[in-house]
Amino acid sequence: MLKVFRTDVYMQAVIIAVVAALLWARAIVVPTAIPTYSGGSLFYLLFGWMPPRVATLTAIVIIALEGLLLNGMLYRNKMINQNTLLPMLFFLLAMSLGTAQTGLTPLLAATLFIILCVGQLMVTGTLLSLSIDKTFGAAACLSLATLFCPSAVVFLLPVMMCMVNYSLYSWRDWTMLLLGLAAPYIPLELYYYLSDNMFYQNYLLFYGLTDIALTVSHSAAGWTMCGVFTLLTLVAMTHTAVGNQSHGTNYTKNSTAIMLFFVGGIAYSLAYGGLVPAATQAYTVPFAFCTTTLFYDVKEKEWIWNTLLTLMLLAAAAYNTFIQ
Repeated sequence: MLKVFRTDVYMQAVIIAVVAALLWARAIVVPTAIPTYSGGSLFYLLFGWMPPRVATLTAIVIIALEGLLLNGMLYRNKMINQNTLLPMLFFLLAMSLGTAQTGLTPLLAATLFIILCVGQLMVTGTLLSLSIDKTFGAAACLSLATLFCPSAVVFLLPVMMCMVNYSLYSWRDWTMLLLGLAAPYIPLELYYYLSDNMFYQNYLLFYGLTDIALTVSHSAAGWTMCGVFTLLTLVAMTHTAVGNQSHGTNYTKNSTAIMLFFVGGIAYSLAYGGLVPAATQAYTVPFAFCTTTLFYDVKEKEWIWNTLLTLMLLAAAAYNTFIQ
C-alpha cells in the first residue's frame, strides 16, 4: 500500500474513497444530528437548518475539501512530495474516529480555518521569519475558526508559541496579532448591535467557550483507540524532529510550527472532555503531517509498516461500525 502512496495518485484517491466509505458507512445509514451546544454563531447560521442526513453528507464533503487543502498546503511549502496523498488519508482517519466525529460538528467546520492558520505560520523561500501580514492572517484565520467553534480559542497558544519560535518580540507583531483576532468580530459585533441582539449572541459565544465540546467515552475500546493514536502521533513527531536535521531551515521551522499545534490539540482535549476518540480531531494537522513523514520515509521491512497501516484502517472502520 505504501508503494502506491509514493507513485499512483489515482489509485491513492480510490483507496481514500474506500476508506471514507468504511469509516462513514454507519453515519450515512444512521446519521447524527447537529449538536445543539458548543457551536459558534456562524456554525448554526450556515448549518443549523440541515436535517441529519444532509448534515452528514455535508461533513463528508468538508472533510474531503479540508484534506485536499492540507495536502496542497504541505506540497506548496515543500513539506511532502507531489505524488503522495498520505496526509489526506491520515487526516481523514483522525477526523473520522468514532461516532462523535462522523457528523457535522463545530470543530470540523473550524478545522478549515485552523489549516489556513497553520499555512499562514509557514515560511517560504529565503524568508526565515513571519511578516506582519502573515501574523495578521494567522490571527484572523484563528478568529474565524472561533466563530464556528468558540473553544478553538485554545489554539491561540500554539500561534503565540510560533511567534516566539520566530523570535517575534516587537510590539508591532503582537499588535497585529490582536488586530487579526479582532478583525472578524468587529463587523459581527456591529451587526449584532444594529440588530439589537448583541447581548444574546455574546452569551452564546461565552456558552460555547465554557461548554463541554467533546463526548466523553468510557469504553475500553474508546480509550484504547485514542491512546494508540496519541502514542503514534508522539512517535511520528519524534521521527519528524530527528529528521529535521537533514532538511533546510525553512523545513525545520515549518515542521516545528505544525508540531506546536499538537500542544493546542492536547489543551483542547483536556479542557473539553479529556483524551477520548473525538479528541483526535483536535490535533489532526500534526498527526497527518508527522505520520506521513514516518510512513513515507520507510525504506526497510516495508511489509511491517504496510501491515500496521492496514490494521489501523481496519480497526478504525470496525470501531466506527460495530463498537460505537
